[in-house]
Amino acid sequence: MLTLPEKLSVGTTVDALIHALEAYVNKDSNLSSKLYATEAIRIIGRFGPLVAKNRLISR
Repeated sequence: MLTLPEKLSVGTTVDALIHALEAYVNKDSNLSSKLYATEAIRIIGRFGPLVAKNRLISR
């Protein structure tokens, strides 16, 4: 399956963003985890809107 219903796509995208934000602000985070979290936030910001509109096809 290459597409999901819009609500599920948006919910999954928001969930991933929240996890990345949690990783960044966690009191036990370190430089490495902050770098990964920052990259995740950047990727979600770039592709999240496309995923939500089912305009991105993953293969």
